[in-house]
Amino acid sequence: MNNKIKLYLTKSKYRIYLGNGQYLYLGKISETEARAIFSRVQSDLTLGDFDGSLRRYTPNKVSSLVTGGNKQGSELSGDIFEHYQEWVALKGKPIEPYKGHYQNIYLVLKKLDEFKTIESGLKELSKKWSNGTYRTYRTYLNQFFDYLVKINYWDINPICNLKVNRKDKSDNIKPFNKSEVSQILDKFSELYPYYRDLCEFLFLTGVRPGEALALTWDKVNFAENLITISHAVGRDTTDSPWATRKILKDTKTGVSANIPMSSRLKVLLKNRYTEYLSDSSQNNRKNLIFPGLMGGYLSWDKFRDKWKVVLSELNLTYRNPYQTRHTALSYVASSQGLLAAAKLARHTNSVTVAKHYARYVNDVVLPDYSINTS
Repeated sequence: MNNKIKLYLTKSKYRIYLGNGQYLYLGKISETEARAIFSRVQSDLTLGDFDGSLRRYTPNKVSSLVTGGNKQGSELSGDIFEHYQEWVALKGKPIEPYKGHYQNIYLVLKKLDEFKTIESGLKELSKKWSNGTYRTYRTYLNQFFDYLVKINYWDINPICNLKVNRKDKSDNIKPFNKSEVSQILDKFSELYPYYRDLCEFLFLTGVRPGEALALTWDKVNFAENLITISHAVGRDTTDSPWATRKILKDTKTGVSANIPMSSRLKVLLKNRYTEYLSDSSQNNRKNLIFPGLMGGYLSWDKFRDKWKVVLSELNLTYRNPYQTRHTALSYVASSQGLLAAAKLARHTNSVTVAKHYARYVNDVVLPDYSINTS
């Protein structure tokens, strides 16, 4: 499709041919605006980020694209996305489409494009980000903007000295205790038995939700008591960042690893495997361990809705389902140390686990020095 698109001018009106008999009608706008929109369409198609609704390509949405090069670096111009592609490619990262943080930064640049200046946009967007997300995004943006200065696209980096006042957020990691875990599982058995095993699996393994939903039976090795985590279920943002269709993606960190099976986890999975083998409905064609009710990937939104009801019924302080990961890693860290928790979390060091996941859950015991009191 990308090779077929063309820009036409007919009776002072511009239109873009998108292929398959489809046109994007731009109306009476300047040639500069038309070419800016055409460039945006080409870029989005190449990078797998095309907006199928076409809302992104209306003239009023791209007003900041037609300002031309801005040597002071306070605004974005149309070819900045081409330079972003160059920068990512120089780092040896995939560009069709982008992955991980590079995809996130690309979407941030699209959002910054809607503001009058980069500085004002970053200040406004960062209000919705956690401190960790803000630091990560700013680091990537700063590196990219330094690259723009290096290639003489800008004279200065607009955010190198930008100050954004952010308040430190209170610790929101609140692992569940053993009694609460038991209550939650019992209430799921009572109210929503279909989702009960998934809930226990999350508490036992500490895997990310998307990784649990993506698990298939070929990833389970009962002989060696291992489960391979290699993929996750995510949204397909090829045509639109607001898409809801689910696809299989790499894990968040791009790392595949094995996690061990405890005796309890092995019993849970063997019971489910027996049910899987005896299922004659053929709905579960993807051979998923936790399929949706109608086959295909289970809806995390539906699970989260059930989770809210369960915690409300138990009068427990609400914590989001991701706290199942915090809970598992906290118990592993408390009993086996941070390095063991980091290995289970599939992080390269214990710093991230200590900062973002694990909290000590056992009672503190004061030291016994065997002091002679006689």
